[in-house]
Parts: sequence; structure tokens; C-alpha cells
Amino acid sequence: MIRRGQLIYYHDWAAAATSDVLIEQVPPERRQLVRGWVELWQDRIFTVYYYGSDGNGRFVVASMDFGTEGVTNVAIPAPDDRQALPPDAIPYAEARDAALNAAANSGYGLCSGPSPNTVVIPSEPEGTISVYILSPQTQNDVFQAGGHYRYDVGPDGEIEDHRRFMNSCLALGAENDGTGNPEAVGYGISHLLDPHPTEIHIFLSLLSRRLISVVTTENGLIWMIRNGRFVSKDEDPSSEND
Repeated sequence: MIRRGQLIYYHDWAAAATSDVLIEQVPPERRQLVRGWVELWQDRIFTVYYYGSDGNGRFVVASMDFGTEGVTNVAIPAPDDRQALPPDAIPYAEARDAALNAAANSGYGLCSGPSPNTVVIPSEPEGTISVYILSPQTQNDVFQAGGHYRYDVGPDGEIEDHRRFMNSCLALGAENDGTGNPEAVGYGISHLLDPHPTEIHIFLSLLSRRLISVVTTENGLIWMIRNGRFVSKDEDPSSEND
């Protein structure tokens, strides 16, 4: 669970940083071809592929790397140079598209923004891919605790499992939830759906850079999370550290 939350954060960071470059460097007429994106992690570098699709399959609109040096190796194929999406990226793109289609039919809604952020990562068992559909951050210092979902997609492209992480919307840091003080050292969340925090709480602690206090109502335990790690807790969730 800790590792998953960290992966969500870093994948989301890579997508946010490269999307800024996409807007700056890719012409609007080519940008409008984008139907999705996936990030591949290797040797401490994310390679992010923005892809389109047509009757011949998915193709690269733009690609770039993201790591400790920021965004590098930006590649924008010429309009008449149709580059197929690399084979190792195709399962992730297929899983992303399958999850979004399933979410559209499930009634799951976002808590912010017109369209979601997505993170696609390998899962267990081998061959299963987890797709996180996230309500985006649309305001500085306001962080969505609700409106996040996970879909596990099998090697056959079928949805094996799915879940929501909160039953309603909660915008941490918003004036109307009582946490709008920019000097606030942390946020408190009541969690009803599990006996322990989830990867989304880990993600939120990294995204907000604040202490996240989670009360699991099923057992009345209090969990303190800072910078993606438990700093104080009533119970060791190490068995959930996948």
C-alpha cells in the first residue's frame, strides 16, 4: 500500500510535468489527437507516451522523459511520420482505455475538473494492471480526498476488480471544509471503507506535503502519515505495503 501510494504520486508528477511541455511545444492541431497517455518506468526515468488512435491502432503523438533533470528527450513525430505505440506500452494503454470505459458505465463521478487524471501501474498477480482514475487538483493548496477509483485489468482486458476510496467528495484545504488555513500543518480524514489507510492516503500526504491523520471508523484507530510514510499509528500495516 505504501509503495502503491508512492507510485501514484510519482506517475502523476511525471504526467503533470510532461503535460506542461506538451502544451508548450506541441502544435494545437497535433495536441488534439491525444487520446491518452501512459508512463513507463526504467532506470529511474519515466518515459511518457501521449498517444492517439485510428483504424490502424494507437500511435505516438509525442513522447518525453521525466526524471531528476526534469523533462528531457522530447520527441514529436512529424505529421506524416506515423509511429506506432511501442509494444511494451500497449498493455498499459489498453488497460487505461478499458478502465475509463468501465468507469463511464459505472456511475462513478469526479469531485473536480471535467476529466480525470490517470495512473497505470503493474499489479499482482503478474499480468494484472491497476488503473487509478483520479479527480484532478484544480486549485493550489486544495486536494481532493474523494473521487478516486481503482480498476484492476486482467491480461485478457477484462475488469477483474474495482473500488472507490471514499463514498463522497472532500476537498482538503477548501474554505468550506474548515481546513482553508494555508498555515495548516495537516488534515484529518475519516475513512469508512477499510480497517486501515489506503494508497490514496499515502498519495495525498505526498501531494499536499502535509500531515494526514486518518481515523478508520471500523476499528477506531488513528493513523498519521507524513511524506508518504507512517509516522505514528495504532497498528503496523506492513502487510499492506505492496
